[in-house]
Formats: sequence, structure tokens, C-alpha cells
Amino acid sequence: MENEESTEFAKPDFINGRFGNPKSFTNWKGLPSPKDIFLWKAWENNYSKIPKEEILEKTLPVTTPEFDLKSDLSATWLGHATVFVHLEGINLITDPVFAERASPSSYFGPRRYRKPPCKFDDLPKVCNFMNHSIS
Repeated sequence: MENEESTEFAKPDFINGRFGNPKSFTNWKGLPSPKDIFLWKAWENNYSKIPKEEILEKTLPVTTPEFDLKSDLSATWLGHATVFVHLEGINLITDPVFAERASPSSYFGPRRYRKPPCKFDDLPKVCNFMNHSIS
């Protein structure tokens, strides 16, 4: 029993009025530097958990969207958090990402692994964009 790992969460130490990592956190090397964060965000290429293309085509096929502009309310999912909404004659889109990367640069940032279902120019006229920032 002594060699078994404990499933109980290690609680932080409280010494001299400050919290610190418990002694069991042996792999902790401290906060990453700005350089470490940049390199991680810019160049992380671990796609090992993404299913193979054949599996994605069966389970999450990319299809050309059909926009319902006749109903008072319709929503068309375009992938991840991108949704085209038609509401009583007004068209809006949430979190539009049509580029290869979700980044202001085409050289670094999270790369998409499924193509968008249509080009931005193929959308019906959009009146409003709703977006959020992921930091």
C-alpha cells in the first residue's frame, strides 16, 4: 500500500502567509518564460490525438452548407464555434474562422485540421459579426 500512488489531490503548502506548491510536485519547473509561451503557441505540432482522415470523413464529414433564408429563424453550423444565423431577415455569424490558422498570422497559431465547409464569399450577405477572443 505504501508504493501505491495516492488519488487524493495534493493541497498547496501555506508558509509565511503565502501559498506554494506541495513537495509532491517534483516536475514543476516554475512559470514558463515569455519565450517558452511563444514557442509553445507558435510551433506546437502535436496532432497525434486527431483521428485519421478516413475516420473524420465518416464521423465528421465536411459538407457544403445549405442556408435557410426563408424561415424566420435558422442556424447553420459551419464548424467549431462558427454558426451562421438568419433571424427575421438579419444574417449574422458567430466566431468566423475561414483561414488555415486561427491567428492573425498565417505562419503560426493553431492550425485547422478540417477545411471550412464554404468560402467566406459563399455566405449570404452578413449584417453582423459576433466574435470572442481566446487568450
